[in-house]
Amino acid sequence: MTDINEKELLALEAEYCSYGDTVHYIEPAKIFESCEGTWLYDTAGRPYLDMQMWYSAVNFGYRNQEIEEPHNRQLKRLPQLACQYLHKEKILLAAKIARETEKRFGMKGRVHFNVGGAQAIEDSMKLIRNFRGGKSLMFAFMGGYHGRTLGCSEITSSYRYRRRYGHFGSRASFIPYPYCYRCFYGLKRESCGYECVNQFEKLFETEYYGVLDPKAGEAEFAAFYVEPLQATGGYIAPPPEYFAKLDKILKRYNILLVDDEIQMGFYRTGKLWALEHFGVKPDIVTFAKSLTNGLNPLSGVWAKEEMIKPEVFPPGSTHSTFSSNPLGTAAGLATMEYIDRHDLETSVKETTDWGWHCG
Repeated sequence: MTDINEKELLALEAEYCSYGDTVHYIEPAKIFESCEGTWLYDTAGRPYLDMQMWYSAVNFGYRNQEIEEPHNRQLKRLPQLACQYLHKEKILLAAKIARETEKRFGMKGRVHFNVGGAQAIEDSMKLIRNFRGGKSLMFAFMGGYHGRTLGCSEITSSYRYRRRYGHFGSRASFIPYPYCYRCFYGLKRESCGYECVNQFEKLFETEYYGVLDPKAGEAEFAAFYVEPLQATGGYIAPPPEYFAKLDKILKRYNILLVDDEIQMGFYRTGKLWALEHFGVKPDIVTFAKSLTNGLNPLSGVWAKEEMIKPEVFPPGSTHSTFSSNPLGTAAGLATMEYIDRHDLETSVKETTDWGWHCG
């Protein structure tokens, strides 16, 4: 069927493909045939500039040979292996991410791999429930996006992602994101006194607000899922002191901070983890997308040692057939080596003014 034309392909798509994950931005829809750098090419060779770089999955450019070639070498050597077995690239990649994260946040931790960002979020939920004695309620931001599995939909704010699928018993409590340009409270950043943080703190003033048992000194909520800079919600940066103020409240009430770096990680903002801009330390970091520069759906969770050490999170706690697959770990390791070679933190700082946006 290699000689099939575009019209015939579109007819097959209309009859046999689910539209559940497809958007026809124009009619007839375009069929893409190749990619390079920041460009996509349709079957006629016409170029299209990808302004979002595949939802931040290819931060380092389509067909980046410094990442693609190690991936292809792995294809010829060890392309397949069950996830419960060890291979060199898995160990080296986990060690690299854990060491880089410890360097930035000063905490020892471990890395668990999966496939797809939503699956990394699901694994983080398992870690939290296990560590917090089964607590399943979370805080998350209005405008936040953390995936569309049933579990992830509970902490993704848009109701349209849940509407078709019934009741969600552990639906998050959604808190206004600090979007100063369109302030939820109608205030001005210069004079608001961080009212968004003040309103969140107010939830803990009395048991009648449904969050805290003051007699036990225990909150009903286990964790707060954050995107340091909102991605799908509009590429929004918070005011500079927001997360430091929020973190003090979370620590006071023993609520975990989960840093979702799936879209903003890997130097999208000039740092390995976007949360670095704000001087706070997460309990969990989730990542995916540009971990492999889009060559493989490998994803992962970094968690602090006390949450993920084998005595707490033992073998068999979670599993996915293709997690830590050798092609993904080889691409991930190549990506981390690419980052080191090109000193991306320096180059991004020299070519952008990101600090202004966060200030």
